Amino acid sequence: MLLRRISVLAVLMLALGNAGALAQSAPVPEEPVAQRPGDDGPPGRGPGDLFEQLNLSQDQVQKMQQIRERYKNQMQQQQQTLRQAEEEFRNMMAGTADKNQLREKHRQVQGLREQMGELRFESMLEMREVLTAEQRRQMSELMQQRRPGMRNAPGSGKPQQN
Repeated sequence: MLLRRISVLAVLMLALGNAGALAQSAPVPEEPVAQRPGDDGPPGRGPGDLFEQLNLSQDQVQKMQQIRERYKNQMQQQQQTLRQAEEEFRNMMAGTADKNQLREKHRQVQGLREQMGELRFESMLEMREVLTAEQRRQMSELMQQRRPGMRNAPGSGKPQQN
């Protein structure tokens, strides 16, 4: 259940993070983001599309960018530490490490994953505060639409469909 939540949060952060990076590199229009003319590509799949569908104001986009920037370095450092520990674990599995060494490295990797999830969750909570109640409801619906396979993933408590 925790892994599922972390996965959903990761998708949310990627969507919000990518949209924030997109908004950061382009001038912010005076009108709401969702009403920006000239958007190309299929709806519902572009990195900035989530923000567009939520109809974020210029102020909201700016606040989202600030939140993202506050967590950016911490998350990058945590991700690098996690990748290194995962690589060490893979090497230990392929090598001659004993069960106790493997268990300890596995605990370390799991702890780092949990810390990464906590960082994502905390940043998501801050971003959530920027949204109106209606935007939160829309975000929930959009996230469910974007990841339909997550409902049937192993560990989700729902049966897989074959």
